[in-house]
Amino acid sequence: MSDIKVREVMSSSGGTVSRNASLLEAVHLMAEQDVAVVPILAEGDGRLVGLLTESDVIRRAIPDEKGHSALSRLASFLTGEEPLGTTAGDLAHPVPATTSPHADFWDAVRAMEQSGLEELPVVDEGGLLIGMMNRRDVIHLLARDDATIRQHVVHVLTKMDQEVAAPIGVKVEGGTAVLKGKVDRGSTKDLAVRLTSRVPGVFSVSDELHYEIDDSDVKPSSGQLGGSRSDPRTTRQMIGPY
Repeated sequence: MSDIKVREVMSSSGGTVSRNASLLEAVHLMAEQDVAVVPILAEGDGRLVGLLTESDVIRRAIPDEKGHSALSRLASFLTGEEPLGTTAGDLAHPVPATTSPHADFWDAVRAMEQSGLEELPVVDEGGLLIGMMNRRDVIHLLARDDATIRQHVVHVLTKMDQEVAAPIGVKVEGGTAVLKGKVDRGSTKDLAVRLTSRVPGVFSVSDELHYEIDDSDVKPSSGQLGGSRSDPRTTRQMIGPY
């Protein structure tokens, strides 16, 4: 997990259309707002019921054997020349995955990748759409400068225990985080590396940490990240910077 929540990186949902909206209405919205996905909402309560993607539209726009595209047939229908009932809801597919604004950033990224979505809908407890998390949001977070990423790493490490984290020196350069110093235990060292690796923008961790006590044989307690850790102040001497 990371300490970044979806609400901190998501974008506004932009335009939406109802399930009964025409396909052309959805296509115009895509073009005007330069978006690849249009959320489809239910009539009445406004719950998210589907997603219409560029790929969905393009597949339907490919001409059939007679040279008539779905969009041209739809245009004929709108002028009253052909009884065709294609709507945005007809073409949209069910939502394979959603996320909560309170969800962990990396959990949402995994859901996006596993579902194959370009944009992951963010919904509240009632299923109402409140935003979208897209791949550009992820890239922007990964592309932060080294100084900003270093500040984030330091912030994350102090959360495990400020006194334990104090001896750890952090340097970030070109997406690589270098950890130096001497900590109390091997489990502290391992935890520091894991927490650092989960900071968006850290692509690799150079582990140059040392430790006093090898506690690799200590059985981890359930529910604790990185294993069992009693209060380190009761089991170690104060250690200065390495």
